[in-house]
Order: sequence, then structure tokens, then C-alpha cells
Amino acid sequence: MSRQRHLVGSRLGARVTHAGAQRSLVAAGVAMGFGLLLAGLVPSPWLAGLCFSFAGAANAAQVAAIRLVIVHAVADSARARALSTMGSVNTAAMLCGYLIGAPVVAVLGPAGGLVLAGLGTTTMVGMGVAVTWWLTHRRPAQHQTGLTHPGPQIPVSPDRT
Repeated sequence: MSRQRHLVGSRLGARVTHAGAQRSLVAAGVAMGFGLLLAGLVPSPWLAGLCFSFAGAANAAQVAAIRLVIVHAVADSARARALSTMGSVNTAAMLCGYLIGAPVVAVLGPAGGLVLAGLGTTTMVGMGVAVTWWLTHRRPAQHQTGLTHPGPQIPVSPDRT
């Protein structure tokens, strides 16, 4: 009798749906940052290992979420190129992380490098959320859109001019 075993990350990744992909992307990024941060703060290698497991599971959910976002945002004809580009960007980011991380760990030590990586990850997720919110909620200028309609009108009470 064989038992089917699943990793926590694969179970989390399988639960990500298109409807919740963007929220999952943000939550997993923040969770991954906190996992790295905590791994640098805990005094025990066993606890650090648990933090790495937590960060790895969050990474699996993040990968599933970003794939769903791209698959649903890109036309079928460009999907393969978009996913390939995503893989290339991830590989380039990993290589940049090695190049930047080595001197940082040499200066701060392994624990300090993990704390910085955790803070950096969480900060970058927050900045991504802020930029995305700004881009989706700003009022576009007329010259950018080419539209002649000024946008939504705010009703003014009769006694105000």
C-alpha cells in the first residue's frame, strides 16, 4: 500500500485560483519576506530551518499566483513567450541576488544577510502594491488617453459654485 505524499508548498500552490491570484501573490511575497527575516533572527538552526520551510512554501504559492496572473492577462498567442520571459526574468533576478548577496553576507554575516533579504522582500512587495494601486487608481490625463470626455463628474450642491 503506497501513500501519496505532498509537500506543503505544492498544496498551497494548488489552492491558488485566478480570482485570488493577485491577493495570493502579495500575501505569499510578504510571508516569504517574514520567513527570511525570522530565519536571520532566530538563534537555533532548527528554528531557522522551519523559517526556511515556511518561506519555501510561500515561494511555491507565489510562483503559482504569478503564473495565473500572467496566463490570464496575456493573449493565447503570446502566452508561451510571456511565461518564457517570466522564467528568464526570474533566473536573471536569482543571478543578481547572488552577485549582490555575496558581499552583503561578507559584511553583515549570514544572519544579517537574511534579515536584510527579508526586509527587502517585504519592502519590494509593499512598493509593488503601492505602484500598482497608483497606476490603477490615478486619473489619466486627456493627452495620454486621447479621450475628450473629462471623466467622472462630481455633483455640486446648488448653493456652491
